[in-house]
Amino acid sequence: MPENLADVETGSIEIVFADDLQNQEFSLREASVYSADEVREIEETEIPKYGRWLPVTVGDEQEAWLVGISALIAKVQEYENPVAPTFRVTSIEKSGTQDSDPYQVELEQVSGPDPDQTGLD
Repeated sequence: MPENLADVETGSIEIVFADDLQNQEFSLREASVYSADEVREIEETEIPKYGRWLPVTVGDEQEAWLVGISALIAKVQEYENPVAPTFRVTSIEKSGTQDSDPYQVELEQVSGPDPDQTGLD
């Protein structure tokens, strides 16, 4: 049954799916990956239903959950301190048409510490 427009709750959770990742800029809020069950419990919502999710900040400091596809997680893991930089997804491609086909992801660091500099420099 439809809800009355005046009764609809706004300001709900921001979810970023793989189809929306191209050119998406984000910063990790923490170096953690959450299950869909954990996100639903934290946000007290029915979405997301499945998958792994990264807690991020997008746009003007808006908190969101970014789908944690394996290729994206692997790229973020390449950084010594993945919470410090802001990233942009420069390329995302699915290798086939099946749901289980893997993605290929390319990231670019757009701000934050020099990725080639270590704490020993």
